[in-house]
Amino acid sequence: IPHPFIKGEHAEFFREDLGDLEEILTFYLNNDAAREAVAKSGHGHLKSYHSTTARMKYLLDWVRQYTGVVIG
Repeated sequence: IPHPFIKGEHAEFFREDLGDLEEILTFYLNNDAAREAVAKSGHGHLKSYHSTTARMKYLLDWVRQYTGVVIG
């Protein structure tokens, strides 16, 4: 998927075994500004690149690029 979410910028990710879950949660619970910045940035990124409209545009652009077929 193009335009992935970036750890610490748009979202937060945890290890599969959740070994870092408590540390990351504690950090964000104690750092309002960091938590709000990631939330705001992530929401904007989601709306820009991962909405239904954005995904469909990506798909149609891909079809046009690789097949020459213009849809719509």
